[in-house]
Amino acid sequence: MKTKTFLLFCLLAGCIFYSCDNDDDHLAVPEEYPAAFYSLYPDAKGIEWEKKGEYFVADFWRSDMKAEAEAWFNSRAEWQMTVTEILYDSLPSEVKNSFQSSEYSRWYLDDTDLVERYEKETLYVIEVKKGDREYDLYFSSDGKLLQEMPSTNDKSNFYLSN
Repeated sequence: MKTKTFLLFCLLAGCIFYSCDNDDDHLAVPEEYPAAFYSLYPDAKGIEWEKKGEYFVADFWRSDMKAEAEAWFNSRAEWQMTVTEILYDSLPSEVKNSFQSSEYSRWYLDDTDLVERYEKETLYVIEVKKGDREYDLYFSSDGKLLQEMPSTNDKSNFYLSN
């Protein structure tokens, strides 16, 4: 009886783990999206596609910058933006100088991103923490602090609209 109970338990556990499968693994990506992607990033590695709202998003290793990135394409397979995780040391000196002279310079530096956008200004985003407060600081290429906002997990709407 214990053997049957154990086998039933194993079968149920297997079903539970199978049901947790990531649906994006089976995402059908129309051929125009990979074609548009590879025209921009021919040396990209580890490409995984996902759908975020109306956008197809390629998560990948950006070989030219040796960094993780995601490239966003609209419903017409047109590139809209690429968000690349970069090191603080990779920021332009104007951005670093502006950050270092800001009130946030003594906060914990969490993450930095380069946001390249279609027909919009390139952004540099510095995420900082102090206690239970987290902020995203948006800088222009010339070091101007454009915006400071409480940090959220999904910044894509801000990146795409501003």
